[in-house]
Amino acid sequence: MACARSKYRAKTLQEEADILREVEAELLLKQDITKKHEIPKTTLSTYIKNRRTIEDDLETEVASKRRRLHPAKYPDLEKALLIQIKKMRSQDIPLSGPVILAKAADFALQLDCDDFTASDRWLHRFGKR
Repeated sequence: MACARSKYRAKTLQEEADILREVEAELLLKQDITKKHEIPKTTLSTYIKNRRTIEDDLETEVASKRRRLHPAKYPDLEKALLIQIKKMRSQDIPLSGPVILAKAADFALQLDCDDFTASDRWLHRFGKR
C-alpha cells in the first residue's frame, strides 16, 4: 500500500516569514521546523531560496494574508495609473471602475502596450495588487 500524500496547504507571506525567522534563529533543526509547520523539506528550501522576495513583498505593502503573488504584466502602465489615481483622489475627483479602465486604456496607448485589454477582470487583479 502506498503512503498517503499530505494535503497541500498554502502559507501566507507572514507565515512564510515567521518560518524563515525560526530558521535564522537556529533554535530548532530544519527537520524539526518542517515537522512543526507540517511542510516538506523541499518547501522549506524554497522559502530559504526565495527569502529576499518574501521579505521584499512584506515590506512593500503587499497584504501579508496573500498566499500567491501574481506580478503585473505591464508594471510601467500600472505605476503610471497608480500615480494618476493618487492625483485624482487628492483633487477629490470621484473614481469608478469605468473611469479607471478608461485611464488604463489611455496609458496603454501611450506606452505601446498593444495586447493590453482593460477588462473588469484586469481591474479586479489591479485592485488586489
